[in-house]
Amino acid sequence: MTNQLLQPIDYDYRPASYWNLQNLGQVVANIKGAARKKTALRLIDEALLDEAGAVTLTDTLSEEERDLAGKVHPALMGGEYLPAYEASEVEIARITMASITQDVISIRAYPTQGRIGYRVVDEYNSETRVKPEHSKRPLSLRQLIRLIDTAESNELGPIGLGIIQIQFDCTEESAESFADFMQFTSEFYPDLTRHYWLATRSWVDQNRKRRAER
Repeated sequence: MTNQLLQPIDYDYRPASYWNLQNLGQVVANIKGAARKKTALRLIDEALLDEAGAVTLTDTLSEEERDLAGKVHPALMGGEYLPAYEASEVEIARITMASITQDVISIRAYPTQGRIGYRVVDEYNSETRVKPEHSKRPLSLRQLIRLIDTAESNELGPIGLGIIQIQFDCTEESAESFADFMQFTSEFYPDLTRHYWLATRSWVDQNRKRRAER
């Protein structure tokens, strides 16, 4: 893990397409449920995807299936109540929070008039402003990070690390207690998780010092 973290991140990397899928991970990108997607990706890593049931691999559960999952454990509802996908829309990244119900924010791309449109959705029907709203080709990793870091929801406020900043400023909890609250993942940008792992550690250091100086 340490050697991997020390490898340089290619912030200019961009996928060739969001629709010409290059790997099995991208095939399951639109699974809404956080727990179900983790299971599908684990099975892919173990070359056992053929053993996955239909419920695991479906993008969207039925209302009855969602209710049943919630009765088993609240965390199993995470992501299941995200808005429906528009035509040809694909999730290019997501933020999963270690809340009781494992809340998910989904960053999506969709084709529109020869361009690519972007929107950010969550399970509370928030309106989120994003920049850019459109691009001619898939975003570079740098551009995706900028979209996440500058997006702002009318319900949650800033997304990205802004979410834990607001919570940290409103409590007396240590900065370290927020270190693993948010997980950033993408089936299209392999280094997104590593970027935010490093960014979160930097955030912890800065806020630990800031609170110590009060």
